[in-house]
Amino acid sequence: MTATECERSPQSPVARFGRAMCRFIEWSSNFAAVLFNAGFSLLAIVTLCGIVFITRPQQVMHDIQPWMWLPLLVVMAPAQIYSQYLAWRTIFAGQSPSGPAIARRQMFIPTWLRPLVAFAWLVNFFIGFAIVVSLSKPDGGAAPPIGLVIFVITIGFWLAFAANIYLLLAIRTLTPSSAPLDRVWRHRILLDVAMAFVGAMYYRL
Repeated sequence: MTATECERSPQSPVARFGRAMCRFIEWSSNFAAVLFNAGFSLLAIVTLCGIVFITRPQQVMHDIQPWMWLPLLVVMAPAQIYSQYLAWRTIFAGQSPSGPAIARRQMFIPTWLRPLVAFAWLVNFFIGFAIVVSLSKPDGGAAPPIGLVIFVITIGFWLAFAANIYLLLAIRTLTPSSAPLDRVWRHRILLDVAMAFVGAMYYRL
């Protein structure tokens, strides 16, 4: 039963209890998604800070110097912090679906600045996509255990779900209409599956 169907239910004690349960289940699922996203954001920021300010050059992946990761930290950290602020305000306001509700809480942005802000949100979205794919980095051609494959696909799917909020924020930046937000949110599962599938293909399944 959806939230809309709950609202249309008769006002009997059983119906009220059912509606309350629907709201609790929906809020709990949204809370779990926001909590996961918060953990991922914190991990991303701490990892980048460690690479840039602590890690020795020879320890950094792909032989990239630590200072070369600084632009990524500058782009990601403010976006991550602000999106978390919007997400937690939304979840404790009891609004749902959480994705469009978070995007609608974005502050007013002057017209001349909107393309730049939208681009910054899209950069964060594609960083999320890149992380999903990099989780599935091939290990030299050896066939991976099926358990590891399932684990990688599952984590990739969750990260893809978390990255959706940046796509919604980019859309909201460019248009005040809620229709595109609702449309993307309604079909987000297709986007999540596509991102996880690309990661799986990169893993040479």
